[in-house]
Amino acid sequence: MAPSLSILVARFRRASRAARLSAFLFAGIGVVLLGWSLLCCFAEHPDTRFDEHAFAKLYVGMTESQVSRALKCPPGDYRSEDLKERPWGAVDREQEYYQQVSPNKHSVKVWLGDRGAVLVVFDEKAKLIRSRFFDGAPLPILQRLRTVLCMN
Repeated sequence: MAPSLSILVARFRRASRAARLSAFLFAGIGVVLLGWSLLCCFAEHPDTRFDEHAFAKLYVGMTESQVSRALKCPPGDYRSEDLKERPWGAVDREQEYYQQVSPNKHSVKVWLGDRGAVLVVFDEKAKLIRSRFFDGAPLPILQRLRTVLCMN
């Protein structure tokens, strides 16, 4: 049986000053961690649509509508507002390459998200011939901590 509250208060009053301070310290740390966890779990999370799992659903021969269904949206920029400023240099270079090499033969579509980007090249029959996943830019430290603490 658990001790009653009056017994716990009496024990706390009899404890040494160092023991009381450490108890307050641990309680304070617990409150901060609880608050941080609640903040993480209820705050807006970065868009996770475009990651390795979504990319694994793509295969050669898919049409653009099939790719859009697999990625759950049409091509476009779906990054959070705070990440829209960050350039996707590798994605832009590869997109420009295909547009320069064969502008009439290939159609290049890009899906940009917070955690990654998907570039898909379609042939003249509008069938997927090449796809590539680009891992996202490193997130700011607070977003990384929120991701780790919330198991996201």
